[in-house]
Amino acid sequence: KAVVSTQSTGAALVYSLLWFVGNYLNALALEKTSLSYVEVLSATSSVFVLLMSSVFPAGPLDRISFTKLTVVFVNLGGVVILCFDQQPDDPNENGPSKSTTSMLGILFALASCCCTLFMLFYFRRIAGSPDGSDDRVDIVLFFGTVGLISAVLLIPLFLYFILRELRPFRSRSGMIGSTLF
Repeated sequence: KAVVSTQSTGAALVYSLLWFVGNYLNALALEKTSLSYVEVLSATSSVFVLLMSSVFPAGPLDRISFTKLTVVFVNLGGVVILCFDQQPDDPNENGPSKSTTSMLGILFALASCCCTLFMLFYFRRIAGSPDGSDDRVDIVLFFGTVGLISAVLLIPLFLYFILRELRPFRSRSGMIGSTLF
């Protein structure tokens, strides 16, 4: 049975808030520490999702399998290889140099990872049915609602931050219209 629109809207609201908080914490982490650390910590969310889904399964397909474990470790290995490939204090890397890694940035990255975990785990819980199929939620309606909620809630928040000069707004092209559209 498909989730009705009021349930879908409530679920989309929770999902939108988790998505926003996770992305905001990721941006804060990138300001406080290097991209390498943030990406390695972000990639660990797949390990936590795999473990949480096996501990709290939503269906019979949520147990750990060799294929799932292999995919998770290939993901982590690829991120680690890319991070080791970077030159120390790469001038093209945005954010602070590797030598100025802050514990606060690492904590922000871990908190972002936890938001991603909760977001994916929450979606699996609302979308998955006991038989393992993902037919309880109309995906187009759900993510359309997530986009609408995000726009309605976040545009006033962004305007508040810009007008209070808490977060400066910089358009790369110099035209606000090209940034918004």
